[in-house]
Amino acid sequence: MRSPNGRVNARPGSRGTRRTILVHVIRCACTHRRGLAAALAIALALSACGERRNDPASNASGADAPPCDTTAIRGVVELFGASMKHVSLLAPDSVLACEMTTAYGPLITYRLLQEWIGNPLRAPARLASSPWPARVAIQSIEAAAGVCGVEADVLYLESPGMIHGGGGVRREPVTLTVEQNGGWRISGYKLAPDPDSGATSSSAASLVVRRYYDAIRAGQYGIAYALWSGSGEASGQTFEEFANGFANTEGVAVVTGVPGRMEGAAGSRYVEVPVTIHALTKDRIDQHFEGTYTLRRSEVDGATAEQRRWRIASASIRQR
Repeated sequence: MRSPNGRVNARPGSRGTRRTILVHVIRCACTHRRGLAAALAIALALSACGERRNDPASNASGADAPPCDTTAIRGVVELFGASMKHVSLLAPDSVLACEMTTAYGPLITYRLLQEWIGNPLRAPARLASSPWPARVAIQSIEAAAGVCGVEADVLYLESPGMIHGGGGVRREPVTLTVEQNGGWRISGYKLAPDPDSGATSSSAASLVVRRYYDAIRAGQYGIAYALWSGSGEASGQTFEEFANGFANTEGVAVVTGVPGRMEGAAGSRYVEVPVTIHALTKDRIDQHFEGTYTLRRSEVDGATAEQRRWRIASASIRQR
């Protein structure tokens, strides 16, 4: 089956996909000899994960699930956060798969690793030299439906010296799911909160931009188009023109910078969100863009819930 980004993906959980990941591990071991022991350990763990998924005893109900070990979970999530900077979305596919397997393999489930290797632009990683993901700041850990949910912020920094000073470029709220799978492992990762929650802060506007690119990356052009003001009208294109504009796009990822000052005019609020964009064409050509998106929401009496949400009003994007 061919994925939305053009890669050929095997059936989730199949021997073929497990073998593909093990091949990446072996290549990592051969390329980076100092990591041989770690890579082989990851290979063994992945093999065990593949077998354990077929074991009925592993499908315990939520009631039988172990309580959240907050100390162990905190250690896994914080190590995961510290590993993000070692995975570069700008690396060639083979190198990226190696980096992802080495950095994330011991910390996430086999299924999540399989998903990210099949579609790397869905994985949290470093896109640009600056800002870069430095760590994960955990806000809460709670049990839910047989797994443990972690609310956290990914802290992006501009320079190593800012780590201890506490000054960050931005905080990206995320929700992680952690479960027992041969030890505590991350099984889910998504941005939070949902921009449709009606949040009015400038950081919520940044989330809309990131959701816009998530939708494009997944081939959900209707969702992306609707994030422009006027149900897509502000894009200046019909939906067909908008969707056709991505016909040669295999993948895309975005890093948002610190939003500008929020301004008001004629019953509306506006904010500019700076972006750095990495796109990959179906011809395997890397493209890099930068610029800003201007987002708008209404504050007039009688405005609908949709009109009160941040939506893209205009864009100024240029290729680097």
